[in-house]
Amino acid sequence: MLVISYERLGNRSLTDPSPLDPAPELIVEILSPSDTRSVLDDKLADYAKVGVKEGWIIYPVSQTVEILRFTSAGTETAATYRSGEVAQSITFPTLTLAVANVFAS
Repeated sequence: MLVISYERLGNRSLTDPSPLDPAPELIVEILSPSDTRSVLDDKLADYAKVGVKEGWIIYPVSQTVEILRFTSAGTETAATYRSGEVAQSITFPTLTLAVANVFAS
């Protein structure tokens, strides 16, 4: 999943089928058991390189959500949320998510 604000999209039409030019501000990665740390690190490096601001990494095994901040200096963990807590975006402060809802069956 990704989120791109209207400000970042500029005048681009939402129905334009061509590849997106602006990087999303927010990406969400849900890890699967087959994901390796090196694959995740490669993805995170790619996101930082293209100008993504924030990443949410969903860890199903530990039922946690890690919020990452991408900067020119690299990637840093801004927060880690567990069940019973509410994750909050650093880029979109009104965007929140109850972690328990992510893992509810």
